[in-house]
Amino acid sequence: MKMRLVGPLAARRVSPREALDYSAFSMNHSQPGETSELHVFEKFYGANSLVADGFETYTDTEVSDSANQPAIKADVVGRKGEALTLVFCEAGDSKRIEEEALTRIEKSENARAVILVPMGVDVDLSNLGQERIKAGKVVVEPLGWFGDQLDQTLQETLRLVDLLGNETRMRMLAPLFRKTGAKKQYRTTINPKLVYKNLTAFLETGLVDEVEHGGYELSELGKSVMADFIAFLERTRRTLDAASKVREVKTK
Repeated sequence: MKMRLVGPLAARRVSPREALDYSAFSMNHSQPGETSELHVFEKFYGANSLVADGFETYTDTEVSDSANQPAIKADVVGRKGEALTLVFCEAGDSKRIEEEALTRIEKSENARAVILVPMGVDVDLSNLGQERIKAGKVVVEPLGWFGDQLDQTLQETLRLVDLLGNETRMRMLAPLFRKTGAKKQYRTTINPKLVYKNLTAFLETGLVDEVEHGGYELSELGKSVMADFIAFLERTRRTLDAASKVREVKTK
């Protein structure tokens, strides 16, 4: 028994840009009358993860395995070939998934369920069943921003932001997107003491790797962090520009 997507999908598909830009996602994938910002954020988080994993991703979509049974509505659905991942958000109306729906997902050949749960929130998950969880048909994914992991996550993020939020360090890291860098090249434009200090910090955090002949290049972590950070800066710039234009209009 296989599940399939039902209903119109075009307007509900999450584009790669929307998966990275919360403002664009919120504008296009919030339901009329939806008042919970947490629910929108959970959908964004789920969509971001699915798009990053190569799934065609849709919000507020129905899935069915039979014309004789009611469709199952999920907050987010990812499709890769015939494989389906149904994401249910604790903050949404679907937070209490019916036993019958879980059973149908469990019996399907191509579907599994992911339930997003903010840590620290009291949620009744007694109906999930350990066998489903062990079999991978149901996955409970806690969101660390809303519980005991907040402090650790925040501190780790702030350390990276502190490292990247410096003009000299960005002048050293950004060129590594194009080619390998070397100490001697940096020393022509940057104080040698700062070159050694910053390269040590980059190596300790794993943002760069040292290669042959005294060269340095972005690590896989560095590429990902730099891309996300630069995209964040660009989105913030656009948001501030838009807000500035709105203020100018209001003051005229």
